Amino acid sequence: MALTHATTERRGQDQGGALSLDPFEALAQLTRDAVVRVNQRFELLWANRRARTLVGQSDSIRQGVPIDDFLPISSVEGERPGLVLRLSDPETIRQDIPVLLRHSSGRRVPIHVKWQALAENDGSSGWLFVLEPTYDEWRTQLLQNADAPAFMARGDFLQSLSDSLSSAQLDGRHHALLYLSAPARRTRGQLQRTAANDEPLLQFCKLMHGEQRNDRTIARMQVDEFVMLLHDSSLQQAEVCARGLSREFGLACTDPDPDVPQRSLHIGIIAVPNCELDAPALLQEAFDASLQARDEPSQRICVMRSASTTLRRRREEIGWMGALSRALDSDGVSLSLEPLIAVRPRTACRAIFAVRARLDDESGDEIPNHRLIAAAERFQLLSTLDRWIVTHSLRAMSTLTTSGQIGADSIFAIALSTASLAEPAMLAFLRRRVLESGLPAERVCFEVKATNALANALFATRLFAGLRQIGCRIALDDVGGAESSFGHLKDLPVHYLKIDAELVRGVVRQRSDRAMVEAIQRLATVMSLETIANEVDDETVLACLTEIGLDYVQGKVAGEALPL
Repeated sequence: MALTHATTERRGQDQGGALSLDPFEALAQLTRDAVVRVNQRFELLWANRRARTLVGQSDSIRQGVPIDDFLPISSVEGERPGLVLRLSDPETIRQDIPVLLRHSSGRRVPIHVKWQALAENDGSSGWLFVLEPTYDEWRTQLLQNADAPAFMARGDFLQSLSDSLSSAQLDGRHHALLYLSAPARRTRGQLQRTAANDEPLLQFCKLMHGEQRNDRTIARMQVDEFVMLLHDSSLQQAEVCARGLSREFGLACTDPDPDVPQRSLHIGIIAVPNCELDAPALLQEAFDASLQARDEPSQRICVMRSASTTLRRRREEIGWMGALSRALDSDGVSLSLEPLIAVRPRTACRAIFAVRARLDDESGDEIPNHRLIAAAERFQLLSTLDRWIVTHSLRAMSTLTTSGQIGADSIFAIALSTASLAEPAMLAFLRRRVLESGLPAERVCFEVKATNALANALFATRLFAGLRQIGCRIALDDVGGAESSFGHLKDLPVHYLKIDAELVRGVVRQRSDRAMVEAIQRLATVMSLETIANEVDDETVLACLTEIGLDYVQGKVAGEALPL
């Protein structure tokens, strides 16, 4: 529980005046872990939103509540006398054995409890608790609310859509599919979230629940996304329905309170059947239409009259995969080195370069990296691409070092995909390639996204440990993103934390973003890790990161990429 290895501090002034801001409390609001702080008498000081959701108490809580009243736990063996556990006596709770947390609905949630005694500079003391569900309970909690109505699940809806698609093709019937998205405008400066923040979303759920009829099938896809199938409906009728929903949403789901994040409704509409698309492709097509409606704020409703988006993307991906296969066979993938610059003054500083792959389409234009990765994943070529990049990067690094073009102590960072984490033979392949290259293993760093590492924690831990055994370095990318889990950092043997680009971009304008970056930097210092800021394209941001004390930055300010 690396989050608990450092004590909190209060940060004072900002441009708007005096404000007391706790960077670690800000970090607790960002992480998906449930984090609770108590004083030496085990009375509640603060709990992040994740902790309140875990126990079913979405409203703001008052300080001074006994921790055992707020977080009642028991042994997994039951609640017979002698087996009841209390957080006020943490020494009796084994951190490797789960306990049961009682939800307000009566449900029991199996969790692991980790704790740390804290001592402040002013002489005060207390405890910090991190509660980690033993399965993906946090995502389930996001879709559940004691006051929210229930909806059909994604899998059931896809089956219903598939049945409707079959009947439409046989009987010549026509339906319409609507994808409704109501994202909140990001207000990252609002650290202290309350139940009022979710009120517009709750009203949206109730609005959609009231629209359920015999001629409509409605399901909830994400926290703020719904899909509706209108049976025996034309696109014109669906558009009329969408405009009515948009008006009702505006009346019911807006909050005059400026401190409450406002939501706007975007609706994508497609016809069913639609060319030769299956149910998942139809759902993706409707989702793409909602994104197009989001890109044009004046429209808010997008009617997709053909399957152009999905079919064009499928054709592009097929073409890209053909080009990728040929490029891999003929060594036609271009590699480049993105330099990282050190911004923290130290006696010894090693240069770091990030290896990036580029592939051009038939017209010579670069295929966007994220689209290339998505297409390679669809056609199961990600692992093959990773192997090619590793092999050729190590070979080129050895040549550049021998010729003196790159410093003999420079470090090279190579990104690995999710597919590589889960491939059993990948560890042996990487170790063999590093040893065959002749480079010192400590000069080779493998980079993995934090969300991928946490989603495949067992595979990632095994891979990282095996690479560290021969001396390789590990970097965890996108730390501080929306689904980061700082409670797992101590279980992942890494050397570098690469901070999420969105946090980096807001470090100058948003006080909360700066507090979170500071907290991650301090966390890394305690864990003897080095930090890297992603996508630093502005000198003002660079100056701010230098003041905070980050070790490296990557982006336009670091210089142009070098062909490898």
